Amino acid sequence: MTLRERLRRAEQRLASLRDQRATAREALATARQAFEAAGEDAGTDHPTFLTAQEASEELDRISGELEAAEREQVALLRLAASEQDGDGPGAGDGSDRIEDVERYSREGLRGHANVILRRAGEVARGEAAQRLAAIAHGRTPIGRTSLGPAGTREELAAELDRADLAGLMQPDRRGLIEPTLRPLTFLDFLPFAGTDSNMVQYVRATTLPSDGAAVAPTAEGALKPEMNPLVFEDEDAPIRTIAAWTKQKKQVLADAPFLEGLLRTLLVYEVRRSLLGQLIAGDGTGENVLGLLNFPDVLTYARGTVDAGENIADAVLQGIVEVQDHDREPEVVLLNPRDIARIRLMRDDSGATAGTGGYLFGPPSQQGAATIWGYPMVAERSLPVGTALVADPAGALGLLRSGVEVLVSDSDQDDFIRNRITLLAELRAGLAVLRPDAFCKVTITEPVAP
Repeated sequence: MTLRERLRRAEQRLASLRDQRATAREALATARQAFEAAGEDAGTDHPTFLTAQEASEELDRISGELEAAEREQVALLRLAASEQDGDGPGAGDGSDRIEDVERYSREGLRGHANVILRRAGEVARGEAAQRLAAIAHGRTPIGRTSLGPAGTREELAAELDRADLAGLMQPDRRGLIEPTLRPLTFLDFLPFAGTDSNMVQYVRATTLPSDGAAVAPTAEGALKPEMNPLVFEDEDAPIRTIAAWTKQKKQVLADAPFLEGLLRTLLVYEVRRSLLGQLIAGDGTGENVLGLLNFPDVLTYARGTVDAGENIADAVLQGIVEVQDHDREPEVVLLNPRDIARIRLMRDDSGATAGTGGYLFGPPSQQGAATIWGYPMVAERSLPVGTALVADPAGALGLLRSGVEVLVSDSDQDDFIRNRITLLAELRAGLAVLRPDAFCKVTITEPVAP
């Protein structure tokens, strides 16, 4: 049988099956109406229900045959397309070409085949949706149909549209997307040095010559003035351990190797985040580092000390001046993110009504200033709300006994017999504050009226 004859027979069979499907649909609709008219007392053994069930099965059978016939037609059309282009069996002799094939290019025939495939899927889903719609919106209880107790009628009706779209869209699977971690900025400002001990002892100058008045010029032959005295004090900087761990099944790590890399990244970040919080706000008790905010002799300033009408920016400037007055030059101002928001919301109060002028640090439509009085304004959550830290990082030294290490073991507790892996990240570090007057803790909360 030639390809032309096969295509013609396929088209004739499709036309016949489509007519049969239309007749079966009408029979099913008539049987369904008869069953609904029988009333709620009609059960699954009622003749009208059995007739509707037979009509539904007949429609399913015809639809299945129609779908198979459409797939067969698609295969024949693709074969015809390849022969039309000269790359199929028997190409070149023209024996199997027909008028319908000659009217299409190879691409056109393939496109037609894809349309038929898509229509076949849509028809099948449409028929399923119609059957669900009849059940969802009919008067017959769900429990008396062949579906069984599929849920309430309202739930089924709500899901109907979604069921009709099933299979049309494929999910966009991208796997695990690594979370974005905030930068630990102050660690980049602070200098670090290594140590081989668990305790660093150092001497810091509590009073420098520059803290007093400058020496006066002297006349020729007169007694020269003595430099202002130096005052030293011994300090201890203990090295503390900061660590974090997590467990995971060995099979999971083997099946998803990217997961171990993510866990390592998160462990290192968590340890460094804890170190940053300790260097800034550690209270020195127990195993805590004595941080900058709690170190003795760190400069302080409270908003409203110089001028009762100071705003937050005014108080920060006074803290900058305090550090500069001790022969240090600040490099950064650390603030809690909520305090930075308060600064960004400050308005010009020079108008008739306070707080109605323009934003001092830029309007909301712009990125706004990232500096305050020319110094970088860095958000740091470890700072309590209402406190700013004006810092010259060179006045302190981070001490590293060991950097962040990530260790992996299957011998922790009962990991070996449970096929688990423990990942542990840790570092050992401390803080030496060489010049406490290189830092000023500024209280920027609203001053309390006396």
